Amino acid sequence: MILALNTTLNQFSLALLTATGEVPAELTIAPGPGRYTGLIPALQSLLDLSGKSLNDLRAIILSRGPGSFTGLRVGLALAKGLAYSLRINIIGVSSLVALANQISYPPYQVCPVIYSRREEVFTSLFQWDGDKGLTEIASHTCLRLDALETFIDRPTLFIGHDYQPQTAILRQTLKDKAIFAPPQDWVLKASAVGASGLTRFHQRDFDDLKDLAPSYMRPADVRPNPYPLQSFLKGASTYER
Repeated sequence: MILALNTTLNQFSLALLTATGEVPAELTIAPGPGRYTGLIPALQSLLDLSGKSLNDLRAIILSRGPGSFTGLRVGLALAKGLAYSLRINIIGVSSLVALANQISYPPYQVCPVIYSRREEVFTSLFQWDGDKGLTEIASHTCLRLDALETFIDRPTLFIGHDYQPQTAILRQTLKDKAIFAPPQDWVLKASAVGASGLTRFHQRDFDDLKDLAPSYMRPADVRPNPYPLQSFLKGASTYER
């Protein structure tokens, strides 16, 4: 059994996957005060509900970013602690890749977006290509919102992590070039994180426990948010950094 874990965005999510990619159990927890205090109880609930124990785990696949700096550190600390104590392997995957993986075989290029708090988004471009599956066609980058017009040159399917504010600004900026995944897909699920690492699991391409680190993609900003982006984040949760 494989434990998949995402703590990088608004919600945290945990899932159990089989080696063939089936998902016998998954939990997604909405944000709230002290949201990460529920992470260990959620893991225990996931195991209890599925009739499994920690000893059934053979590997951990987690999202290593980009995303919330606090969430990245919390998730990585838990995953490393479990991997070390259980003597199992660990794989870190990109949260942008995992988001794109939630949309299977669309006719458009796929653009996942993660708000980075400085009037910027972490983003990339992917294409689904027959038997090759998901292929990255533009490298991970951090862009100002006003630069998206030059980054997106054709109709593109967007997926992110905060549906209403993100679709509003993308529609305003990109007009008809912005097509949106269904609202229910705008939560990064741990099952998608696990699926993004399954090929590496079968290839035994594991990360070194000592060297695996969060993918921040920019320095931390410890000041009060200087770019509130009201039009973009109205009603959205503020990230912890």
